[in-house]
Amino acid sequence: DDWWRGYDTDLGQPVGERYAWNGVFRRDFQGGSVLVNQPGQTTKTLNLDADYKTLEGTTVNTVTLDARDGRVLVRPNTDPPPIGSEEKATGRPARISSFEGAGFEAGRANDGDSSTRWSSAFADNQWWLVDLGGVRDVNAVELNWEIAHAKTYKIQVSTDGTTFTTVASITLDSPRRERTTFATVSARYVRVLGLERATRWGFSFWDARVFGPTGS
Repeated sequence: DDWWRGYDTDLGQPVGERYAWNGVFRRDFQGGSVLVNQPGQTTKTLNLDADYKTLEGTTVNTVTLDARDGRVLVRPNTDPPPIGSEEKATGRPARISSFEGAGFEAGRANDGDSSTRWSSAFADNQWWLVDLGGVRDVNAVELNWEIAHAKTYKIQVSTDGTTFTTVASITLDSPRRERTTFATVSARYVRVLGLERATRWGFSFWDARVFGPTGS
């Protein structure tokens, strides 16, 4: 009768080991995070790195944990395309500067499966690129970063695959789903250039989506 619904919550695959975060223990999963405050600790109110759903379905961006308290937080479903836009990268050919090994190839990031990912070699200045199949209008890129996220990266576009223009420069302080919008440009190739790593691993994201006006 007292069965806790958290035991039945499927957060998907873990994206790293448990780690200390703002005075509590945290472990991140593809579908959310689990936070635990240890016995004997003070009550902590934490600002989350994104909006999450509680097990009761309430959207929160802060959480308060007493000693010996824990929370299961569910990452909301992928946001829909912006109004008047469509997603243009899923299933398209992708190329990369490097990959960690078998199972982490370029196409894993835009195969429409959020349980697979691209992961680069363990070095700065690595890139992932998608060929949209023709010149298309684009104005947003969404990346679902794994724990091995970029500290800084650029979004670049090109019509010929040789000369690239930077349309956005981003600084990221935690692994999360990050959607970046910019003025509409025409491009066949969209490249994510990871400049500086946030961890000792490479650059890695579960999903890469490119948006632009519908039909263009």
